[in-house]
Amino acid sequence: MGLIFSRKYFISSLLLFLNWNFLQVSAIIPQERGDQDCVFMPTVAKIYCYGGQYYSSVTDALSNTAVMDTLFISLDLTEQRTVADLQNAWERVDRDIGPNSFFGFAGLPNHNIIFMDGGAGGIDGGRTKVRYKSATFDIEPNNDWSSVTPERPGTPVNGHKATLGPDNSTIYVWGGLRNNETGVAMGEDTHPLSMYIFDITNTQSPWTTGPAAPESYQYHAAVLVDSSIYYTGGTYRTPSGLIDYVPMNIVRIYDTSNGQWSTHPITGSVIPTTRVRHTTTLKPSTGEVILFGGRGAGKTCNDKYLL
Repeated sequence: MGLIFSRKYFISSLLLFLNWNFLQVSAIIPQERGDQDCVFMPTVAKIYCYGGQYYSSVTDALSNTAVMDTLFISLDLTEQRTVADLQNAWERVDRDIGPNSFFGFAGLPNHNIIFMDGGAGGIDGGRTKVRYKSATFDIEPNNDWSSVTPERPGTPVNGHKATLGPDNSTIYVWGGLRNNETGVAMGEDTHPLSMYIFDITNTQSPWTTGPAAPESYQYHAAVLVDSSIYYTGGTYRTPSGLIDYVPMNIVRIYDTSNGQWSTHPITGSVIPTTRVRHTTTLKPSTGEVILFGGRGAGKTCNDKYLL
């Protein structure tokens, strides 16, 4: 199997004609932030974003100060708007579970639920830890958060990914690390290797543990392609115990159909620079994966690639 990166610049628009009113929102202009996460919920035609830390585009610096006020925000896409209009169309969702960054975040549109796992809480050395190890936000009818019980095994992690599987009911949680922000129980691996699998339809035993990966990634990107999850970039712990960037000329793949891990090379004339905290998104019309942004070598990456 060969994967090839090519570099393209593109403009895309999304026109959705659905009507829905959220119960408790207020219009805002959010302050610049990074290390939040977002999901698109097609059932209500809204993007939901949570948490993060304050960022300055002037100095290209993150503040290491968690967003504390407008923690949970949404963007309504039911009307055709310009990019400038969208920047001023954010709404505050008056339900949150405290500050958080570097958490796993995924939407389950078929269930009208948003899922959050772990995170660094207030990024204040562990003084403000996450309220719930894992939680779900029920868009309808409750419009509120609740803790996932029974809980996922182990201490929470941060810098990991939660990815919705092809059945639209199962979320795959992998990677990350345990540190001062999360706490580490005696005997626990600070860089867990196991795949944690959450099934929203199994109310009695929602969690199972899948096979361990050869290495654990942190601050990487994840995207579902057919029945496989592609993991790119981030950092990893080397055999000698050092932390290094994951090379961008490989992709780690987890096949949800059989629970098998594999690694595949990426070829081509263009290979992205190493980076963390970037995004990868599937372009359904072509099957291409769009890689965007992140941080590498102490600065923001503003480039885009197609895989």
